[in-house]
Amino acid sequence: MANHSQFVDSGKAYNDIQEAFIRDARGQEKVWVENTLVPKLRKVFTQDVSTPNSEFKVLAVGSGVGSLDCLLLKALFSHGKELLQGKQVIWTVVEPNAMAIDKFKHNISLEETAFPNVKFNWVNKGVEEFLEMAGPERYDLIHFLHVFYYVENEGEILKNAYEKCLANPGCIVAAVGSEGDIWMNLIEKFKTKIPSLSSELHYPTNIELSEICKSNGWVFDTFNGKMDLEITDIFNEKNPRGEAMLKFFLHTIENPKEKFGKELISEVVDFLRSMSWQKKKDGKKCLFVGDDEGVLLIYKLS
Repeated sequence: MANHSQFVDSGKAYNDIQEAFIRDARGQEKVWVENTLVPKLRKVFTQDVSTPNSEFKVLAVGSGVGSLDCLLLKALFSHGKELLQGKQVIWTVVEPNAMAIDKFKHNISLEETAFPNVKFNWVNKGVEEFLEMAGPERYDLIHFLHVFYYVENEGEILKNAYEKCLANPGCIVAAVGSEGDIWMNLIEKFKTKIPSLSSELHYPTNIELSEICKSNGWVFDTFNGKMDLEITDIFNEKNPRGEAMLKFFLHTIENPKEKFGKELISEVVDFLRSMSWQKKKDGKKCLFVGDDEGVLLIYKLS
C-alpha cells in the first residue's frame, strides 16, 4: 500500500467516511453498471456450448462495504443472465479493512435472495500481498473499483492481475477519476498548502491507465460515468455527513479544522462552493460538484 494506508485501515472512521459518499453515488453508478458495463461484459463472455464452464469466478479487489459489488451482482443477474445461466458464481473479495468485510457480509445477509447460487470468499489482505501470493486460480472478471487511489504502482498491479489471475477470455474493470473532476481540481488548487493531497493521495485517471494498456499491448476500452455529488452538508456547520465528506476530500481521519486550521478549511470550503452548481433535490435547493468516473475495461481474448 501507499504510505497513507492507515487511512484505509482505520476501521470504523474510514467506513463512516465512505458511507457519506455512497448515498448519492449508488443510483448513478447503477445506471452505468446496468446500461454500459454489463452489456460490454456480455460481449466478452460468449459461451462455447461444446465446453461450457460450470463456474463464473470474480475477483473483487478493495470492495469496501460492498455497495458496488452488490450493484454489479444484481445487474449481472438481471441484465446478463446468459453469462451466469446454470453456473456457480464464486465471488472472491480482497479487502484490507476487516470492518469493511464485516459490513459487506452484513449487507449480503440482508439480501440473500438477490444473490442465488453465489459463493463468497473473504480475503482480509491488501491487493499487493494477495497478488504476490496468488496461486493458479484464474478469474473470469477482476474488478478494481476505486482502488488505485490507495496503491503505489497501478501498472505493476494491473500487469500481475492480467498475467497471473485473469482467465482467457476474461476482463479487468477499473474505475478511477476522470479528467477535470472535483478531485483533480482540489488537488491542483491545494497541493502546496496541503502537501498530503499530492504526496499521499494517488489519483490516476482512465487516460493514464489507458497508457499502461498501450504499453503492454492489451486490448482495452474506456467510458465515462457521469456523476453529480451533492455537497450541501459541507456548508452546514457541525453536520456529521458534511464533516465526513470534508475528511474524505482532504484525506484525513482527524478533525479538519484542528489539523489544517480554520482559515485554510474556510478556503477549501469556498473553493468547493465555487466549483458547485445548484439544483433541486427532494424539493430543496442543493449544491453539487462533478465527481465523474473513468471506467477502463481490459480484455484477454482467445
